[in-house]
Amino acid sequence: MKKKLNKIVGCIGLFVCSIVSAQQFKYSAPIADTITAKGFYAIPVTASLSSYIKTDYRDLRIIDELGKQIPFIVKPKYAGYNSSNYHPLKIVSNSTDSSKTVLIISNDLQQKINELILTIRNTSVSRYANISGSDDGVHWYTIQENVLLDNIANTDGDKFLQHLHFSVSSYKYFKIGIANGKNDPLNIINAGWYLADDNYLTVSTTANPSPSFLQKDSAGISYIFVTSRMPFHTDRIYLRVQAPRFFKRAVEVIILNRSLQHFDISSDSIFVFDVPLFKTTQWQIKIYNGDNPPVKVVAVETSATAKEVITYLETGHHYSLLLSSDSATMPLYDLENFKDSITTARVINISDIKPLATTTTTDKNIFKKNWLWPILISILVLVIFFTWKLSKEVEHKK
Repeated sequence: MKKKLNKIVGCIGLFVCSIVSAQQFKYSAPIADTITAKGFYAIPVTASLSSYIKTDYRDLRIIDELGKQIPFIVKPKYAGYNSSNYHPLKIVSNSTDSSKTVLIISNDLQQKINELILTIRNTSVSRYANISGSDDGVHWYTIQENVLLDNIANTDGDKFLQHLHFSVSSYKYFKIGIANGKNDPLNIINAGWYLADDNYLTVSTTANPSPSFLQKDSAGISYIFVTSRMPFHTDRIYLRVQAPRFFKRAVEVIILNRSLQHFDISSDSIFVFDVPLFKTTQWQIKIYNGDNPPVKVVAVETSATAKEVITYLETGHHYSLLLSSDSATMPLYDLENFKDSITTARVINISDIKPLATTTTTDKNIFKKNWLWPILISILVLVIFFTWKLSKEVEHKK
């Protein structure tokens, strides 16, 4: 009986911890758009949204109307592709029977590739595909199974790119089998791949509202004190200066009294610095002038690499974001293992970000919740009951 009582107390402790956990977030933002079809959705991380979450997104959660957590991943948002790195591949055959489309693509030079990119006419449906490879077009070997083709409509045109990621392969032929069920096939226009280097994707940036700044010159150093309205995520700094035609100065970025990055500026008027991602409202730039007249900073702007929160949503549900917590830890979702396979998602927006009515466990308003008292009373009754049973058992043994 004592062991049972310990288990019950443990369960009560877990319950109390769950209440505490539910109160740790300070803000919420409902998803504004209606979920018209189940699938992957992308929530853009705006400058405003970034100011409410840490740079590693540990204090962000997505929940449904019942408070259930919805897994998500965070990915950079790409603006486009460098067409000079695109290599078209010949579609040898494209056949469809009653339930499946079989696409055979030729890799004549047997180049090592780890993705295929299909150009598809607009669609809003999902399919699963199996990818195989062959050197003779007769004997096929499995490369990847159950690859999700979660296609979305492209609002900027009548077609879009579908990426299929897999382990590096150099087969002469690739076969893609797409399960259609009893539905019509996808309209696949062409196939190709991008050269695997760091420059084939153009990353978007999210501009932050312009900060204010104050320059003070002293002892050969120009101190630029920068103040932002909110602690926006920042990993790029734009600096415009007025200076002599020929000059070269060392620049240092200081965040929270710590040197973040060193640069040189020379013989130009506009400079762009990429820095490690940071988030704060006040920071500093030092320009080392030496014995030269100080340069004059006339503009400071910041931005961050554009990010999207990708999540799988169902119709008939209402979802919200929970934001900003000092105690939240990094969530661990299985979805992270499929990050490279999720290449398309519908864009969806959030409503205004508002403070939660109860934000911490010390908030006395928690005890004004109508649902809390019946639960606490039930727990108290259970504890009294099992304590009574334990005491009876002890008396019986005596």
